Amino acid sequence: MKILRWSYLLIGLIFVAAIGFYFFSIKVEFKNFSLNLITEIIGIFITVFLIDSAIRLRDKKEKNEILKNALIQLKRPIQCQLNILLQIYKASCIQKPIDLKTNYKELFETDDFYNSIQYLDFKKQAPVSPKTDWVHFVSFEEENIKKSLDMILDKYAFVLDSRMIKDIDWITNSTFIFIISSGKALHNSDIDMGFERKHLNLLAGEQTVDYIKEFLNRVFNLINYFEEQIKEKKELHYDTGFWNDNFAPKIASGRIEL
Repeated sequence: MKILRWSYLLIGLIFVAAIGFYFFSIKVEFKNFSLNLITEIIGIFITVFLIDSAIRLRDKKEKNEILKNALIQLKRPIQCQLNILLQIYKASCIQKPIDLKTNYKELFETDDFYNSIQYLDFKKQAPVSPKTDWVHFVSFEEENIKKSLDMILDKYAFVLDSRMIKDIDWITNSTFIFIISSGKALHNSDIDMGFERKHLNLLAGEQTVDYIKEFLNRVFNLINYFEEQIKEKKELHYDTGFWNDNFAPKIASGRIEL
């Protein structure tokens, strides 16, 4: 692209010089030469312009394809993170939501979601196999999510703009991910100190809820921004059949028993 910009500059200088020769030259042969040169320069300019346009169009298409691949890669850890929150909601809410939202964003905007997840006891068994508690399940998943996000930055940094890079880095190192990942460190600290903690509800408190809202807002805005760049829109959905699997109608399995 720099070569083409220099080509435009050089053609422009020659064009100006040719016009100068044509208007200020006294001899007819110089005028004729200048006129022929001007005609040739116009032809060269049109050729260079067409080549430049073709290259720009090709580069734009290539960038768009790379951004599509980057979005596909990005949605995997993001959807994993959203699915963890969905599982936390299911394990902590008292009853199955009446108005089921198939869209993650709409589901996570409900008051019941934020009211319920604060009651998850991370010491209880998570709905995974092999059996483990929420502390170790979430810690393992969050570690993989962070690795995936870091890999995306390393792999696609050359095509991502400053906003994309900033947002992915912010999400990777967000306070929410730090909080939800802190259970393992607290668990190990309790063992070292010989302390028996009755419950461990990492997501309790208004400030933590604010961190979660900020995190989700940043995530959905980033996905929307990606989709605006590639001119494709596909909202993140989940299968509502998820709620029919082992749902306790009175109290969910992970909820703190008050």
